[in-house]
Amino acid sequence: MHVDNQKVWGFMFDNDQCFPKYHHVLWSEIMLQDFGQIKTKKGLVTFDSICPLADTSFSHQHTKKSANDNQNTDKPYIWKVSSLLPNKQIQSLQYDIFIKFIYIALPLLSALIFISWRLAFHRLKREKAEQQLKLSNQQLEHKVAERTKELLHEVDIRKQAEEKCAIWQPMIY
Repeated sequence: MHVDNQKVWGFMFDNDQCFPKYHHVLWSEIMLQDFGQIKTKKGLVTFDSICPLADTSFSHQHTKKSANDNQNTDKPYIWKVSSLLPNKQIQSLQYDIFIKFIYIALPLLSALIFISWRLAFHRLKREKAEQQLKLSNQQLEHKVAERTKELLHEVDIRKQAEEKCAIWQPMIY
């Protein structure tokens, strides 16, 4: 369909309002293929080939055609159905997709940031606790070593005292 009613179905009537007249280069590209999409300055043209007079068993050959093939009368009667999606509408659709993406990605990204922050916080907390435990263990080891030295010193003093007592004890009796 066309926005100008005079150009709608122009190829079927004797009004010379047809697609090839206004879009010669684009029409040449469309005629070379059975179906496809072509990006133009105005937007995206999507097209397909149909055979309105053939039986329902028509299938696309999906082969490139030459310009001379269009003049051959042995070919089946083929219509080219095309649709233009204007750039403004493409941009609008892209914007809508972007907004939907933001609505989905932003909460997910926020959750990911929050979870990462919590994991980092707990990891730092655990590392700090490990450092404090290591420091506490080192202090405890130092105290045990000092106390062991003191006890060994006391044991030596007691042994010396017992030896002296052992020497003096026979003399007393």
